[in-house]
Formats: sequence, C-alpha cells, structure tokens
Amino acid sequence: MNPQLTTVSQNLYGIAVESVRQLSNYIENGKEPTSRQFKSELVVRGSTAALVQ
Repeated sequence: MNPQLTTVSQNLYGIAVESVRQLSNYIENGKEPTSRQFKSELVVRGSTAALVQ
C-alpha cells in the first residue's frame, strides 16, 4: 500500500496471556477480572503528515 499506513503496535501475546490468566482465575476461584493497561507504540509511516501551524 502506498503510502504505508501509520499503525499502533500492541503486545498481543501479552494481552492474550493475561486474558487467559484472568479467565482461568475467574473460573477456578471466582475472582473478578481486573483492568490492565498494556504499553502500545505509535508506528508513524508515510500516511501521517506533520502538523502545519
């Protein structure tokens, strides 16, 4: 694709592992899932232009 699209990179493996851990903990112990935050990274490519002021 031209220009390449700007995207957000996320740790999908880490999100999946935590999701399974919390689901398993809920099923086995009745512990309610908690909210988690994961780092993400903006990957700027050709589809993003500089802000003109």
